[in-house]
Amino acid sequence: MGCAALNLFFQRCNVNVKWCGYLNGFDRFVFNYHLLVSNSSSYNALQIFEYRTFTNKFEEEKFFSSFSSKKKILISYKDPFTMIKTILNANIVKSEYYIQDKKLNASNITKNTIDILQRYKRKYNKYNIKDFDPYLLQHQMLIQEFLLKYFKNSKKYFLDMNDIQPENAFITLEKLATYFNFTKPSILDKQFYQEKKSLATTFLLHYFPLILDFDEFEIEINAKELNYSKKDDISDLFFKKKIYIDNHQIHFYINKNLDFDKKLYIKIKKIILQLIYIIKKYINLNQPLCEKDILHYLSLDKKYRDIYLKIINYNLTTLKQHRPDIVASWKYYQEFEKMCKELDG
Repeated sequence: MGCAALNLFFQRCNVNVKWCGYLNGFDRFVFNYHLLVSNSSSYNALQIFEYRTFTNKFEEEKFFSSFSSKKKILISYKDPFTMIKTILNANIVKSEYYIQDKKLNASNITKNTIDILQRYKRKYNKYNIKDFDPYLLQHQMLIQEFLLKYFKNSKKYFLDMNDIQPENAFITLEKLATYFNFTKPSILDKQFYQEKKSLATTFLLHYFPLILDFDEFEIEINAKELNYSKKDDISDLFFKKKIYIDNHQIHFYINKNLDFDKKLYIKIKKIILQLIYIIKKYINLNQPLCEKDILHYLSLDKKYRDIYLKIINYNLTTLKQHRPDIVASWKYYQEFEKMCKELDG
């Protein structure tokens, strides 16, 4: 978890790393081969977790047999219940009335915005967690122990993903750069590492960019992390302070030069503020699951409590041997262990 942010940090430090998505077989091999060959004079890194998720057994074993045991590997972990929470919340489904268009008519902003917001809903909530198959975790998120069997003789760096939180990320990248010998992050670039990078479990990933249509011109609204627009950023023109929705910074773009007279300026700002209010209210009413919700569910169901305990503890076998301090720092896993002892002996 946090792979998207970590990739961005690596790329900022001149490490060539790319997610190959859902490629299989020959296409996946070609993708990784070109990544290494085209950047032979620089530092390269391959992501390997997809080989458990998206490939067959033969392809997986063939791929890992090609690795030298001298290669260093970085293997990341997170509190298992934060990981489970993330995968549950990432399951966002389209409504039966879904349409692709994300253009909002500025003259009818309330209805247009609500129509778009209601196109999506979370698949899981505190009342249907049981519908999630925990065995999927062995193929999607809790896969570190499975992958480690291919790297028994390799030097390993165990990373707690809490260490790439905004307040820790810069120092962590300095440590990783020293260990793996890639370019250290620049102190002049420190703010980049202190910003939230991923929208994996937020509704915003699905809603943005939104287009606010004023007939004569359009304003694009997007989260900073998602923006690839070449349009002019007019955020500072309307707001002295940064605008955040669901902890993500929001920007506003326009594709033409406009003379914002006072009347037009007031009109645009009023509509934008109304839009922001509607989105914030909707997100607040559709809060994602939290770790406590999952723990509460497991406290009531011994069968699934045992299943989760077995899956989680197997995946932590090596980490507990080498970095028990990381495991001891996880609040929700420690609560789960305590719960199991109290309820099951």
